[in-house]
Amino acid sequence: MCLLLALRDVVKDHPLVLLANRDEFYDRPSEPPASRGGEPEVVCGLDRRAGGTWAGLNGAGVAVVLTNRAGGYDAKRPSRGPVARGALEARGATEAVERAAAYAAEEGPNPFCLFAADATSAAWVAWDGAGSRVERVRSGLHTLTNWHDLDALSPVTVCRVADGGPAFFMPGMALDEAVQGLARVARSHAPLGPPKESVCAHHEARGTVSSTLLAVAKGGRPALYRYADGPPCRTEFRDFPLPRERARL
Repeated sequence: MCLLLALRDVVKDHPLVLLANRDEFYDRPSEPPASRGGEPEVVCGLDRRAGGTWAGLNGAGVAVVLTNRAGGYDAKRPSRGPVARGALEARGATEAVERAAAYAAEEGPNPFCLFAADATSAAWVAWDGAGSRVERVRSGLHTLTNWHDLDALSPVTVCRVADGGPAFFMPGMALDEAVQGLARVARSHAPLGPPKESVCAHHEARGTVSSTLLAVAKGGRPALYRYADGPPCRTEFRDFPLPRERARL
């Protein structure tokens, strides 16, 4: 499944640390994270078919994760990917979700959820194809999937099925420890549900095609962009260059 697991104000000196697994059709081409320019600079993956993205980080320390929303798909509607690309131009989480809601109202894409966070705040927006709902996100552990709205799938349940045993995210833990735990969650094949889908899924035509780990340090400094360009159960995460306030020339 497409899964976000976000840690807000949990990790020492890093108010935001998150995992995002992407579920997609295997034949949909994409590019790994790279600088997409901008001020602040945006680093994100790229959907080569529609030009959008599913997750990214900018030089202002704003992280954005997009998931599809189950039901109501219409092939005639615009792609959802530009929602996240536009949100990544923001300098704060609130602005990011406001941009997403405005795009949805104007362009009418298929249903989606978008989570945005920075060093001091977080919010999410749900678009059902007709209207948007925007809410702030408190400190703690949070989930979002293509089947569940924010926290409808219990974060405790997701952490419990981590590969190799339950993952525990305790207040004040170190970044390395948190990232290791999130990577174990990313590799989990245990069914969650409904709809009895795993975090790392393998189906005939589609499944988990990549995994992203992001972190923002105190003061809003981008601290980590780690990416597995394939199913995380068998693909190694590697570090990518962090975005800057101004894009590289």
